[in-house]
Amino acid sequence: MEDAANKIASLSSDPNFISELERQQIEEYARNYALEKAEERGIESGINKSKVEIAKRMIKKETDINFISECTGLSIEEINELKV
Repeated sequence: MEDAANKIASLSSDPNFISELERQQIEEYARNYALEKAEERGIESGINKSKVEIAKRMIKKETDINFISECTGLSIEEINELKV
């Protein structure tokens, strides 16, 4: 047990060991951040696709463009592009 405590004490004062730990922590943070952002983009993409599909259905029902915009959050220009 004493050997383990001595080893921990020596490693904790070794700058190379500390730098390696910090590097690993930074890499882990960067990976987690990248995954989180990718997930957010995926969710946003899914939401946008849903809005477009709803707008297309409303266009087919000849719904007022302003009402479609209000309901979906899409701009008038975006809705007009869907009509083509």
